[in-house]
Amino acid sequence: MTMLESNDNPLEKIRRNVIRQDKRTTLNLEKVFWDIIDELAREELKTLDEILSEIDDAYNGDESFASVLRSTAMLACQDTDSFAPNELREPSAPFPFSRFHRALQKLKQIQ
Repeated sequence: MTMLESNDNPLEKIRRNVIRQDKRTTLNLEKVFWDIIDELAREELKTLDEILSEIDDAYNGDESFASVLRSTAMLACQDTDSFAPNELREPSAPFPFSRFHRALQKLKQIQ
């Protein structure tokens, strides 16, 4: 059975109701990006809304929030341990410096 036949299409758009800036809203992302964001939330021992709030706080650009979520997911997936964790670490950042927090740092640098 192929991926498309298995009802697990990573490109399938999934709508989720989330809280953003203290308001309930609906986000529409591909399943593959929701899977990555859910994984990051589990790694950080946080809820989806908490992770989305951190992403929202980290980036103040003009792009849509859905684009920012996709970019954060990709940055986290591209993360390698090829640089020292302290290279991007802020003094208040949690230890160990996770791939999620490294992705947020990269996102902040884009602005």
